[in-house]
Amino acid sequence: MKNNKKIAIGVLAYNEEKHISDVLSELEKLDVPIFVVNDSSTDRTREILDEFYSRKVIEVINNKKNKGTITFSYHDVDQLNKIIDIIKSYY
Repeated sequence: MKNNKKIAIGVLAYNEEKHISDVLSELEKLDVPIFVVNDSSTDRTREILDEFYSRKVIEVINNKKNKGTITFSYHDVDQLNKIIDIIKSYY
């Protein structure tokens, strides 16, 4: 049976400089679109994400203000629409 389902991976990141590189390196092996929302990190997370972005491994959305996971998930329609538009561009 042919499976026509497509998948994309979303990652929320806040101050994850210690782990984000390892996580993205593992996810990269799956060869699917990866979207990272940087929730206004104050450490080196953004720099690390920029490195992956420059290699075209991920798409990044940088929140100007920390919104937290629950707030982002349920209330930020503009951000969600932006992510949906990016995902549609892959398929």
